[in-house]
Amino acid sequence: MNYLEGELANFDGTNGAECAARIALSIAEIYQTPYSPEKNFDLAKQFAERSKQIKSDLKNDPNIISGAGSNAEESLKNTEYWKIQDDAWKKDLERMKQSGTSSAEGSTGRRRSGIDPAKEKAAINAYERVHPQIERLAEQVISAAGKVQSGGSLSFTFRGTRQRITNLQRQMVDIYYKFIAVHGPNLPDSLLNHLRSDVRRVGNLRNDLVSGEVYSGQDR
Repeated sequence: MNYLEGELANFDGTNGAECAARIALSIAEIYQTPYSPEKNFDLAKQFAERSKQIKSDLKNDPNIISGAGSNAEESLKNTEYWKIQDDAWKKDLERMKQSGTSSAEGSTGRRRSGIDPAKEKAAINAYERVHPQIERLAEQVISAAGKVQSGGSLSFTFRGTRQRITNLQRQMVDIYYKFIAVHGPNLPDSLLNHLRSDVRRVGNLRNDLVSGEVYSGQDR
């Protein structure tokens, strides 16, 4: 609803196509993000394509949940990328659980040399407990950041929400580092990289104090 209300506020009587296209892209981003409980890559693709049909020349715009700005083509590429990533780590995890090892030749998740198989199994089991926690916190960060972003030039008034974002990020990073301290050396590379990517992408989100635009802290 935040994005719908934001575009209603942006509507000036002549830019309906642009507003509708941005709403479609916002919905696509919600379905494509790997942290969302509503993750559905097929729907993400449909909404991105619909945005392209409505306004094919839509330029990069800050009113996109990822905070990086997006157009229909970029959203479609992102959907394809995240679907591949999501499928890959799930298949890798399932293979590890069934085989009891991550040493399959050629796998990006192969065991590092000298790792005790029992410790590796414990690390994988711990990953299954920690990863959903990281995803839930990431979704809360994204939702809160979107709320601030919807305020546009008034986003500076969302002090409580900004503080909540910071607290959620700290909680997520704390869980991550505690997990890494215990299991990091024994976790297969593919799972470690996936977890690290989750934390970095959301742990660095910031809001511009003037525009409310969400961006990665690494980009500025």
